[in-house]
Amino acid sequence: SPGAALLLNFLSGVSIVIGATVILVGKVDYSILGYILCFGGGIYINVGAVECLSKVNEAASTLGMKLKSGLLFLFGGFAVAIVLLNHEHCIASGAHEGHDH
Repeated sequence: SPGAALLLNFLSGVSIVIGATVILVGKVDYSILGYILCFGGGIYINVGAVECLSKVNEAASTLGMKLKSGLLFLFGGFAVAIVLLNHEHCIASGAHEGHDH
């Protein structure tokens, strides 16, 4: 029902706020934070591939449209990967922006 959906969506949002508060207040190791971010990214890929792409695949009437939708999905993933390819946050040889790693 719409009420149950709204309640579950609200609880999901509150859990995100609580999790972000715990991460910001607590001293979390950067390697653990990396694992948390990878897990979150994996969830988005799963939702995109399973939920969204399957519905697009059902709506596509021809094999060509199905191939185009799959290629555009991959293109979006590669576009994000290219942006992150040259992202450098920290250097191994010393302190950076006030943190020593």
